[in-house]
Amino acid sequence: MNLRTLSAALLMVGAGVAYADGWVVQPVKLQVGNAPAGQGIELKADGSVLSPEGKLIAKVAGNELRAPDGSVILRQSKDGSVEGKGLPMKVSFTADDELQFEGGKLYFDPTGALYGQKNGQSAKAVPGMKLPELKGHARRLPLLLYLTYFSFAAK
Repeated sequence: MNLRTLSAALLMVGAGVAYADGWVVQPVKLQVGNAPAGQGIELKADGSVLSPEGKLIAKVAGNELRAPDGSVILRQSKDGSVEGKGLPMKVSFTADDELQFEGGKLYFDPTGALYGQKNGQSAKAVPGMKLPELKGHARRLPLLLYLTYFSFAAK
């Protein structure tokens, strides 16, 4: 994973909503790369994921992220593993809400800064990524959206 390619800025915009046996949805805006302000995707409190144009591109349904047609983009199992067509690799969550993938991991440190680690190298902070208000499981969905943005945002 090239963290520079996935550089983004997430902004906290509201309170979280817990879904039984699913993800905690906390509204955030995901600004990817060097795109102008307002050109990212947005996760709404109701679980809707909107494109920069405001078009619905996905919706949270329990432990799944679904396309507008209802097809599954991502699904998290009770063991923390995540599968789906939107993922560039096999990933899973640890008990500490770190997103592990082959050879590395993504995680938010206690201050809310996003870090990436690959192939046993020292962890590196992702510039501009800090979500101090997100705690615990509320960090899982933004990590997945960060990882998969390029896979489904353009659809």
